[in-house]
Amino acid sequence: MADKRLSVALIGNPNAGKSTIFNLLTGLRQHVSNFPGITVDKKIGVFQIGSSEKVDLIDLPGIYSLFPNSKDEKLVVDIITDPTNSNYPDLVLYVADVNNLERHLLLSTQLLDLKIPMIVVLNMIDIAEANEQSIDADALQKELEVPVLTMSGKTGYQINELKNKIEKFQVQLSEIEFSLADADLYLDTNKTILKEKLSLQAEIKKLISENEEQWFDIQQQIEQFNC
Repeated sequence: MADKRLSVALIGNPNAGKSTIFNLLTGLRQHVSNFPGITVDKKIGVFQIGSSEKVDLIDLPGIYSLFPNSKDEKLVVDIITDPTNSNYPDLVLYVADVNNLERHLLLSTQLLDLKIPMIVVLNMIDIAEANEQSIDADALQKELEVPVLTMSGKTGYQINELKNKIEKFQVQLSEIEFSLADADLYLDTNKTILKEKLSLQAEIKKLISENEEQWFDIQQQIEQFNC
């Protein structure tokens, strides 16, 4: 990840509180433009994890499912289903309203089918607690098999824990990429050795072919000596 910053996308249903979390993470380090060719806002920003690592964050338009019914939804689906898309993220922060969890988790299961790395953020936990609503984030994490945490974009509760989870993912991704780089280096090294070996074998065959009569005379002399 040394030459490419981690790319993170906020995805979720409309009114899940994505923008609040976006503002909480990026502060003033953000700007709004349009996606090429369409009048849909492209909200991007930068935030920091660890001591100095910067992360690119994009707040994608709210969608209800991966079956688009509007140009906003089609835009998001085009991005997250195409790894060659310039906005395709390394990691998705899926923001769900914890107070409407059943409806909001439908999209998360569709995203999981795409095998995109994801952290589920159960937002508006402050409202749930005020209503004495109990949320078992650990059970949901076991069921979805991705990191899950409760937080409040309004109060900032658990924002540091969210950053910690993103940093942990970044470390794991770097280790994978480092291992792949090592594997490529190993393959390249062995390819070079193999080429050198084949070249040496070709030279030996050529040498034997060019001096076949001399080798034959030497072999005859050896046989006569042994007799």
